[in-house]
Amino acid sequence: MKEFRMILSFFTRIPVGNLEFKEGLFEKSFKWTTAVGLVIGLILGGVDYLLRGKSTLITGFILMLAYIIITGALHLDGLSDSCDGLFSGRSKERVLEIMKDSRVGAFGVLSLIIIIIGYVIFLGQANLLMVITFPIVGKTALHIASKSSYYCKEAGMGKAFVENGGTKACIVVATIVNCALFLLEAYKGEYSIIIAVIITYIIAYWIIKKIEKKIDGISGDILGFIAEISQLIFLIIGVILF
Repeated sequence: MKEFRMILSFFTRIPVGNLEFKEGLFEKSFKWTTAVGLVIGLILGGVDYLLRGKSTLITGFILMLAYIIITGALHLDGLSDSCDGLFSGRSKERVLEIMKDSRVGAFGVLSLIIIIIGYVIFLGQANLLMVITFPIVGKTALHIASKSSYYCKEAGMGKAFVENGGTKACIVVATIVNCALFLLEAYKGEYSIIIAVIITYIIAYWIIKKIEKKIDGISGDILGFIAEISQLIFLIIGVILF
């Protein structure tokens, strides 16, 4: 499937072979974003399974490291840029300028420290199903953002996704993947994970709307921010409920 290979190559560093780029292929591939989250989750689940019996600190650190290697830290860049801009207390125009700046400021550094420490702690405490689920939550949050908001700039890397990531096909695939997980988690009696996922999506939507008011929409950096923050929120809620 060219579409799936295309989006897999965009969101991960997993080799997919040579791809012939055709007009519209990239946009059509967005519907498989949540499926990419499932692939990442299954790989991390395998790593987690092999690490069972090790200390939670070791497990959390290796899982965090594996996640960064698999994804190439794609969303972490958007997280740091977004935090630099959103917490600057400036006007919309200035916030967008700060987010565009390649340099990382104090809030960006703090956000990376918090997210990495958070992953180490809560991935180490999470059970196998939580580890598999957390990348799916992050990728689904991208569709929630695209469906509920709009692009705030004239052009940019994230424009295509924001404008096409909320289509019916995207929502259908995201719903199928999430429902399949819910059924598995219900079968295993892991109702706390289902509750954590639902609460996370509600919080993600609320965050998106708060950001929309501040900068009149969302951007590619904001998508990265939403993905990472949603994943950490899910892990925190899931571990607490568990």
